Amino acid sequence: MYCKKCGTYIDGESELCPACKAQEDFNFDNNTTVVDNTPTYTEEEKYNDRRAGLKGGIAGCILGFIGSVITGIALGLVEFFPVPSIIFILISVALNVISLIKGIQSIKTFINFSKQGKAKPIATLILGIVSLAFSIENFILIFFIFIILIAILMML
Repeated sequence: MYCKKCGTYIDGESELCPACKAQEDFNFDNNTTVVDNTPTYTEEEKYNDRRAGLKGGIAGCILGFIGSVITGIALGLVEFFPVPSIIFILISVALNVISLIKGIQSIKTFINFSKQGKAKPIATLILGIVSLAFSIENFILIFFIFIILIAILMML
């Protein structure tokens, strides 16, 4: 039989697990052990699970913030310098696409850990949502900048 706590093999004669010293519960009717398959995690594993995807979430937020700053610069330049503002917009779009991907990955990490019954990485979820918010906000601003650019080019 196997230990229900750690899964180590136990002889039929022993009532204590040699690895974790847990006492086994026996079913005396058919001489089998009741096994609980619920996974147990150490505190270090729980801590690492809570930090899962954190770097990607942080990277998505930073890239989204930088994209916001560049979008703001492009918005300020669009009226006076349309061509450089297009370059800033393209850089911002690239950063925002990466930020969007990182945000989605962070949220998926949270969902996967929740489905597996592991410790939920809440910080990863929050950073993923913030990263998505930055991306969506920037894409809306970029859309309006393109409308302004088209209006300026039609006036020329």
